[in-house]
Amino acid sequence: MKKGIVSIVLLGTMMMTQTNIYGAEIKNFMDLNNKIIEQKQRIANQKEIIDKEKKLAEEQLKLEENNKITISFAGDCTLGTYYGQGEWNRFDKIAEKNGYEYFFKNVKPYFEKDDLTVVNLEGPLTTGGQRAQKQFAIKGEPSYTEILKQGSIEAVSLANNHTSDYGNEGMKQTKDALTKANINYFIGDKINYQEIKRIKIALIGETGWDKSKGTKDRIKKRIQEAKAQADLVFIMFHWGIERENYPNDVQKELAYLSIDEGADLVLGSHPHVIQGIETYKGKDIIYSFGNFSFGANKNPDDKDTFIYQVTYKKQNGNVVLDGSKVIPCSIPSSKERNTYQPTPLSGTEKERVQNRLIKYSNKFTKSYFN
Repeated sequence: MKKGIVSIVLLGTMMMTQTNIYGAEIKNFMDLNNKIIEQKQRIANQKEIIDKEKKLAEEQLKLEENNKITISFAGDCTLGTYYGQGEWNRFDKIAEKNGYEYFFKNVKPYFEKDDLTVVNLEGPLTTGGQRAQKQFAIKGEPSYTEILKQGSIEAVSLANNHTSDYGNEGMKQTKDALTKANINYFIGDKINYQEIKRIKIALIGETGWDKSKGTKDRIKKRIQEAKAQADLVFIMFHWGIERENYPNDVQKELAYLSIDEGADLVLGSHPHVIQGIETYKGKDIIYSFGNFSFGANKNPDDKDTFIYQVTYKKQNGNVVLDGSKVIPCSIPSSKERNTYQPTPLSGTEKERVQNRLIKYSNKFTKSYFN
């Protein structure tokens, strides 16, 4: 009897022990399962946080990009020919043969990615007007505004010594053609105002042949007027001495005056060759770009030119400089003749133009170059 009782007790004990063991295993399994679930939840939460942070970073980058504007500037563009120019390799013949998109197609990758491209349009686009009695009276077809549009050029200065080569009628027809093509122009008291990504800019076009009181007063007036209405003021001068690679005293004095009065950038044309870049009070002065797409010379001796790109951004309610660079180019895509097709340079040719600019420049370094 006692043995039976003992056996029953032992059996019960064994069953209880097994039950405890199974229970412990089940508990361990449940604990492990809960830990796995918790770990998965933590990973999911971390992924959600990472995704949110990534989205916020993308939105912030997009916001920053939307607060930035990049503007490209380049030199003299003569879209046409001068009176008496021979038939060989003439601009209008090239246009007929290759189409309007031909001329700026090699620089368009730079221009179409910026927010604004500005050049000096040297010569009227007209079919009429009274020709000026001068050695080089230049004009092109009004339809050549399409050349600018195909090249992603949105604004032009008319402040130069060839815009009036075909009188008031030629000037009017040029302005009408540009307006019809939605291309902005600026000259003298016709300041061009634009707002790009909530940044207001002003484009001023002036000639700068002397540093007389009258000239200085005119420049002061233009800049003060523009400064009252815009965040950024750019003034493009037609000035200097042809084929001189260094700015003269008039250029320097007018450039310094412009910045002292509030201009954010000073740009120059007319010498038909490149001149240096100077930084004055933190603002750049591009004394001369040289020619760009220049139909008035079928084979210029000096074929070097460049594009200047500058970026500004909004920061704490102010518009500040975010960077600038120079893109060395050749006026033609060929060494033998003018193709009227400015082309970015690479390799040793790019370095050669860089070194020329550095030589001609004051307080200028290679950091500008891409």
